[in-house]
Amino acid sequence: MNSNLDAMRTAGIELREVTGELKWYDTAKGFGFVVDSDVGDVLLHKSCLIAAGHTIADEGATVSGYAAKRSTGWQMFELSSISKLDEEARRERAAQKVHAVELTSKWTPVICKWYNRMRGYGFLREIEHPNSTDIFIHHEVLRRHSFVDLQPGQLVDVRWGYGRNGRIAGEIRPAQAGGDA
Repeated sequence: MNSNLDAMRTAGIELREVTGELKWYDTAKGFGFVVDSDVGDVLLHKSCLIAAGHTIADEGATVSGYAAKRSTGWQMFELSSISKLDEEARRERAAQKVHAVELTSKWTPVICKWYNRMRGYGFLREIEHPNSTDIFIHHEVLRRHSFVDLQPGQLVDVRWGYGRNGRIAGEIRPAQAGGDA
C-alpha cells in the first residue's frame, strides 16, 4: 500500500479495496459510479482517472482500486486497474441502455426546441412537420453519438421510435443537406 493510503488510514478514514462495473460515466460532468458488490455505488471522479493515467472510462468496464468512506458515500481514491471494452462490447452496451428504442423512422431533420444539460434531456421538433408531436432526446443518445450538448434552434438529424410516452430519439447526427441517407 502506498503512503497516501497509509496516511488516510492513520487519519481514521475508512478505506476499502473495491472492484466493480462502471455503471455510468459522464465525461462532460467529470464523474460516474462504479458498482461494488460489498459497498454499492462508488463515486469515480475524473481526477482519480487522470491520476491513474486515463482520460476516459468505458461504461461496463471493470474498475479496481481503493475507495474512501466520505460523508456523502464511497469515493474512489486510487485506481489499480480499469479494463477497456472492445467495439462490439460498446455497441452491445449502448443497445442495452434504458433509452434504447426500436427505431421506426428514417433520418429526420429536426430543430432543437430546448435542451437542459443539467436535467439531461430535451425536445426536438420535426422541420418538415412542425405540428407533429415533439421528439424526446436523452443525454445518453447525445453521448453515444459524440454530442456534448444541444442548443435551442440547432439543426440535427435523428432516427426515432415510439416509447411509453411518445416519440424518442435513438440516434443523432449533424444535419445533412438533402435529407435521408
